[in-house]
Amino acid sequence: MDEGEVLHALVLDDAYKVERVLSEREGLRTELVTLGGAGLFVRKYFAGGLAAPRLWGTLLGVDEPGLPRVETVYRLPDRLAVVLEYVDGESLEGLVTREGPLSLPRAVRLMDGICSAAQALHEHGIIHRDITPKNVIVDGGGCAHLIDLGIARLRSDEAGRDTTLLGTWGFAAPEQFGFAQTDARSDVYSLAGVLAYMLTATWPGERGFDPALGLAAVPGEVVGLIGRARSLEPSARPQSAAELMAELRSCAEGSGTAGQDDREGPAAVPAVKLRPKGDRSLAPHSLHVWMELAPTVLALLRAPRSVRKTVALVFAVVLLVVFAAGLLGMPEQVGRQVGIAQESLAAISYLVLMAWWILLPSYELACAVAGVGEYAGLDRGALPRRLLLRVAEELFAGFAIMLALQILAQAAGLV
Repeated sequence: MDEGEVLHALVLDDAYKVERVLSEREGLRTELVTLGGAGLFVRKYFAGGLAAPRLWGTLLGVDEPGLPRVETVYRLPDRLAVVLEYVDGESLEGLVTREGPLSLPRAVRLMDGICSAAQALHEHGIIHRDITPKNVIVDGGGCAHLIDLGIARLRSDEAGRDTTLLGTWGFAAPEQFGFAQTDARSDVYSLAGVLAYMLTATWPGERGFDPALGLAAVPGEVVGLIGRARSLEPSARPQSAAELMAELRSCAEGSGTAGQDDREGPAAVPAVKLRPKGDRSLAPHSLHVWMELAPTVLALLRAPRSVRKTVALVFAVVLLVVFAAGLLGMPEQVGRQVGIAQESLAAISYLVLMAWWILLPSYELACAVAGVGEYAGLDRGALPRRLLLRVAEELFAGFAIMLALQILAQAAGLV
């Protein structure tokens, strides 16, 4: 930047008056500003790796009702500034929290606006990467607007994976956590999560939206579509936001709800419509849980050394207590002191723990191999090391479980 450009940017920056700071985190600050006492605008400051002048330059030419208009982009010496149209309304999260699950016709209408906005981004080569209920604003007319492109990126056909791992747990696609490069299908995964949230008023748990969708009055066709759109494999999902929306309309029409009264307000609660018996599109899947827990696992691995040492120390102390109990003959003392009810409880615990020890480690290991194998192109050289580490962890856990089984068996009078 030459001196004239810097001066112009500083003058423009000073012209805006900050009304309040909306949010602030490392590398990103969002403010509500006015210019000359007129209007409200949103100004974002990007620093470091989040500064993307090419992306925001591209957005200057995007004209889509469901996206906030980019007013201006200017570069300061230490950061990039972007001024956007302010969209007045309520977040989708706030709306659903206040009203509860939305009717299918109303959810379809809102999804139409969200998908149109996402499709417009994709057609300009932009991936949003953080489509969540918090980042959808519903205006006074009931129209949806997709906001907060703070971690959006331009699509690249050369990169093997994203260099920055960002996203919202439960809504971000698995590939956003380093398994592959994101593309339009990553946003499709998030869009399906937003749809499920509208229909259930529930945030995803370890099994995603499966339990909530199984209990909600959601047509089986829509449940199946959500399951496919949230597949671990991107090629199994609808390949674009427009395709997802077209399939959703078809499902709504097929379920007979397309012509129902689309009044504002929470959905009526009809009898629960169960999924067809053969529909396993949202069956529990251990690998899905692994991918949903990826942010937590990454956070633990990146935790300070002292935190990791503390976790290891606690586990070691527990193991030592169990081991000492076995050496000191405590099982026999416990066995003599417990009553019939306590013996029964110990026996049940023994059987459950035995089943866990025999079945779960093998199943988890198989899922881990499948998960790593599915994305083996990431780092083939590290695959043997990861598998050996997993086997070692299971053997170590097995040793502790065997000691616990010994204690429970004696307490239950089984040995």
